[in-house]
Amino acid sequence: MALDNKMNDIVRMNSASSESVQPNSFQSVAFVIGEQHYCIDIMSVREIRNWTGVTGLPNTAAYMMGVINLRGIIVPIIDLKARFGLGSTAPTPSHVVVVVALGEKLHGLLVDSVSDIVTCKVDDVVSIPEALGQSHNPLLSGLITTGDQMMAVIALERVIAPGATGSSGHIAA
Repeated sequence: MALDNKMNDIVRMNSASSESVQPNSFQSVAFVIGEQHYCIDIMSVREIRNWTGVTGLPNTAAYMMGVINLRGIIVPIIDLKARFGLGSTAPTPSHVVVVVALGEKLHGLLVDSVSDIVTCKVDDVVSIPEALGQSHNPLLSGLITTGDQMMAVIALERVIAPGATGSSGHIAA
């Protein structure tokens, strides 16, 4: 299964020494939400899981899908499509959850699919262009162009923080 291969690659990359990545470079896990491509620092990724459902919780943000029990740890699952103001995801077995660590806490990010592991130079990350009077997007930290594809770099700490939203509530890469 392709998901198993990608997970094995991530485990190998995270456990590899820092010498395997060139100075001023970083590796990212790339994934897709709708037609948009995003990435997140591979060092934050702990696991990639097939969608299996969640336990919903009342009185949570619209983008909070619920929680899962991951080997005894309760992990909140965030619908990134909803978090980015692009509508809700109706999860199917083809969706995946990217489990990330922020400090000591784990969070799950619901995405359509994981597409690749990408190595980029720090200098390849460019700022979000000013649009609609907004000088930056609070949920993204930049853009990367690889070949003919553009990916938005997710600012994980701001995506998980409940107060961070864009002025329009809408994010597109």
